[in-house]
Amino acid sequence: MSRRQKKFELLPHTADLRMRVHGRTLEDLFQNALVGFAAIVGKGIERGTAAVPQEARLEADSTANLLVEFLNEALYFMNVNKAVYDRAVFTEFSETALHGILRGQTVDGFAEDVKAVTYHGAEILGDATGNFIVELVFDV
Repeated sequence: MSRRQKKFELLPHTADLRMRVHGRTLEDLFQNALVGFAAIVGKGIERGTAAVPQEARLEADSTANLLVEFLNEALYFMNVNKAVYDRAVFTEFSETALHGILRGQTVDGFAEDVKAVTYHGAEILGDATGNFIVELVFDV
């Protein structure tokens, strides 16, 4: 990924929100997806103090499913703790499992009411330069 390449971009979608995420590595793709998700729910919202870090330990049958489950786990913690999580420190990371700590800031509310990150169309692809791309749909 070049220095100027976007980490994520919002795409038009009829009823939900759609985002394309880029990453040099799979771990980078997961990080950028979390940053993009935080941008959706936290856009224009004043951030408060550091939120209580949350542990995520997940396994899935595919990398795409792991990414969706990871973002849904972040969504759960966002709603429970009224916080926007925009960073993850992974202590274990593979194509089908991860263990890490989510970090973020408290908020008074959310810019977008995301109900879930969907599995619809979530397929991680490689591009011509060896980077990864995925499109995600957020149910709002």
